[in-house]
Amino acid sequence: MAVVTESYTTAGGNYTAANLATAVGDALIDTGIMTGWHDSGTSGSLEYRVLEVTYDASKTYGKTYYIFLFSGADMFYTISSGWNGTSNIPAGVGGAGTQYVDWFSTTLSTANACRITASTTAGFNNLQSAPVKRFTSTDRANFSVIQITNGTTNVPFFIERTAPNSTLVDLDKVLYSSIMFPRLITYSLTAAAGFQAFPARLRRSHLGAGLRGSTAPTDYGMSATMLAPWEPFTDAANLYGGRFYGAPGNDSSNTNNSRFERMVDILPIAFANTNPSYATDLRPPFTGMLLDSFSSATLPADFAIIPVYTSNTMQPGEQIVITAGVEVYDIISVVNAGTLGRPSMVFAARTT
Repeated sequence: MAVVTESYTTAGGNYTAANLATAVGDALIDTGIMTGWHDSGTSGSLEYRVLEVTYDASKTYGKTYYIFLFSGADMFYTISSGWNGTSNIPAGVGGAGTQYVDWFSTTLSTANACRITASTTAGFNNLQSAPVKRFTSTDRANFSVIQITNGTTNVPFFIERTAPNSTLVDLDKVLYSSIMFPRLITYSLTAAAGFQAFPARLRRSHLGAGLRGSTAPTDYGMSATMLAPWEPFTDAANLYGGRFYGAPGNDSSNTNNSRFERMVDILPIAFANTNPSYATDLRPPFTGMLLDSFSSATLPADFAIIPVYTSNTMQPGEQIVITAGVEVYDIISVVNAGTLGRPSMVFAARTT
């Protein structure tokens, strides 16, 4: 099956926070994750949008509130177990709560949030447009990837709505967050791809057990600075968890083809020069793998991780043709290898 795609535009040349909020909001609404924002408005110079995601309505913390902030060129998010629509601030279940347990700060501020529109060098530039694209699975309901592009910076993310495994995460006790960023990494001879769930955590969250005594924003996965530890796609963010899948090298002059610099599940790639039982190399698109360690959610069949050993000049928006007219993928994000023959790693959506 092929995904459904749709593009949304921001004002070209000098877009505003409101332009970006509208484009992202329209994309999220069209995923079916919501019929409208739970709440929206402005706070000072910030545009805020509140998304309510239900994982298990029967549980005390079965709903998570994703609070998106738009400031100038950039987009941020944080989470809470509730939202106070009167004061327009994060809150606990029922409108009350305790700082650090139910929210990090009683004010809306980009310094108390995780910046989505980050790269290794800078955030977005609103002197350029920031088109938003939605890729929606037809294989599995409720799965869509949102891609925001600004110049050469490309940020895809998704919110996985599958409830966590109840034996791992008790939603009567803790809050669950599942906003994820496809993360692609190359090493010397190998590469890896994964689905990175950045913390944006609270003491109430399923990742918050070690936060006793912590009050710094970065301990909670929050910061507005350029190279903060938990921003997507920074070097420091490589250290944070998520499920990762590794593509081995195929370099005949080196013995490090299977040495990965982080814990990965090695993809079952077969090279004829490694295993003579294969007459030809086997490097298929990989799909169906677990997205994280806390739920049964898997990557739908119309999205794939694709290790590519024959090109290192690929760009988002280009296509990978497996079988012409039969199986074609649009590249959502890619990290190219430094040398041909070593794996470039692609995250892609099937369009044919």
